[in-house]
Amino acid sequence: LPVAVSAAERERLARGEVVVRLAAPDARGLREGLALRVLDTPPERLARALTDFAHYPEWAPYVARATPRALADGSVEQEQRLDLPAPVTDRHFRLHFDTARASPGAPWQMRWRLVPRSGNLRDHRGAWGLAGLGDGRTLAWCRVYVDPGGRVPAWLVNRTVARALPWILDGLRQQAHRWRYDPRAPPDAP
Repeated sequence: LPVAVSAAERERLARGEVVVRLAAPDARGLREGLALRVLDTPPERLARALTDFAHYPEWAPYVARATPRALADGSVEQEQRLDLPAPVTDRHFRLHFDTARASPGAPWQMRWRLVPRSGNLRDHRGAWGLAGLGDGRTLAWCRVYVDPGGRVPAWLVNRTVARALPWILDGLRQQAHRWRYDPRAPPDAP
């Protein structure tokens, strides 16, 4: 697997649980979060849902608006607005997304990063990874780092990231089961 997984984590994943890890804190006390989960969906279908940028508000926690724009190099820039719980004020910004698959059979990956000076976040970056396990199952992982800037305490950001990661994976699982991501669906399926 492209992500190191301990024996205990493998057992948890086999039981259908979400594994969440937080990295060591940075200078501001913020931690990158990582979540892993085995999903009952083929990686190709999950990748279709992840690259359907306009529909993120249907499944991604806190995303109230997502407006994508394809760029000439094949990457995508997406304007987002987050509707966050108090005491944090709503955030708006643009993200730049790049997808990559090193070779056939290799895990599918997508990375994103904040477009500098595009809104009211200090930093935001992350990545998705999908590795097929056979039998229509996928090991999915998501890395997220967020620095909202301002006076938001690090403990609150870290707790929000840790709590949101399982919701994100569950939302992706549910979203990918929509008809529009089925390979047999017509291109304009709802």
